[in-house]
Amino acid sequence: MFVPAFIVMDFETALTDGMPSVDYFREDFRAISAAFAWRRQNGDMRTLYLEGEDDIREFLERGRISGVLVVVHNFQFEYGVALFRFPGLESLISHDTMRLTQVADNGGSRAAYQPQIVTFDDMLDSLDGAGLKAPSNGLGLVAAASRWLPEQWHDHKTPYHAWLRENAGVKKGQEGANLTKLPADMLEAYNVADAVVTLLLYERLVSEFETAKYDPSLDHELYKSTARMVAKAKGVGARVDTATLEAYVSQIQAEVDSIEQEFRKRFSAEIERLEAAAHCSWVGEAKMERTRERRRNEPRSVFNVGSNQQLQRLFVDTLGIQPKFWTRPPKSKKPRKKEFVPSPSFKSAHLSTYGEGGEILIKRRTRLLVLQQARSLLKLAAYDSRWHFDIRACGTATGRMAGGRA
Repeated sequence: MFVPAFIVMDFETALTDGMPSVDYFREDFRAISAAFAWRRQNGDMRTLYLEGEDDIREFLERGRISGVLVVVHNFQFEYGVALFRFPGLESLISHDTMRLTQVADNGGSRAAYQPQIVTFDDMLDSLDGAGLKAPSNGLGLVAAASRWLPEQWHDHKTPYHAWLRENAGVKKGQEGANLTKLPADMLEAYNVADAVVTLLLYERLVSEFETAKYDPSLDHELYKSTARMVAKAKGVGARVDTATLEAYVSQIQAEVDSIEQEFRKRFSAEIERLEAAAHCSWVGEAKMERTRERRRNEPRSVFNVGSNQQLQRLFVDTLGIQPKFWTRPPKSKKPRKKEFVPSPSFKSAHLSTYGEGGEILIKRRTRLLVLQQARSLLKLAAYDSRWHFDIRACGTATGRMAGGRA
């Protein structure tokens, strides 16, 4: 019986309530489908789409018996899914096109992929950008394909993402977290397309290494060893003493409240006038007399210590402090609807230039940062009182691990 040299696999995952998820450590996490792609003996491509973990497990068991090797894009995640949902079969995964892409081009050096200029017309086309599309940086499947595969395999996810935006109300950039909203036939096509592109990418990269007479096997084994440990560590997580942490959050919140009270007490007269002026202005904005009368009897809006606009009114307009630092225009190259007007800067590094009040605000922001970190850890540990940290083993151009937002 013919056994292919390798089979490509791609999981689609979600929680039992249908919400897409990558948290393979959860008890309600499932591999809802898997797509496979491989070459027949005659070189033709064959694909298979399976739904449900029973069918996926059966196919992987057959692969284990046959001794077939499995190729994926993003070894760390696919290995984690197999480890927790198909224990004993995770060792089938042997190659990662994400890591191979990283070894091949460090996530995409644009200079290395500019079209070759041979004739004068080529040079003009290059200057005009006619028919050219710069490849994407990054190690995601779409970005890697844009650099290594023919144009027909670029942006293979686009039609499915467009459907989600147009028919399911999904915001741009959130498509990957809403794939289960695709109709069944489109989800199948999406899953299979990922497997096909991964197969083509693997073949292309292997060919590139063979041409360069480079053997990536040692690097791959070292990388997979790290990725396995990272995947297991995420699954186990680190225990968080949530009761103690919640008490700490309350303590820090009390400190922040105390600092704000100190600030208000220091500038009580000025803040009183600003609040009164803001309330008077708000009342006057109403067109109807009955609305104005209702607003007069409503409580004043409280001075917001965290508002740069209100700090400007206090420090600059009321106290007459001359700002030493000003805001800079955003770096975005998009045309602005309004002309940028600099305003006083209230970055933490500049607060000391506003005297005693600025020093108080520095204390507040320092404690607010601690408060934010403590609350974030509570949120991360909300599922089972464990922090399932997500360190990416294939996260940077230099091969260092990266923590991302986790």
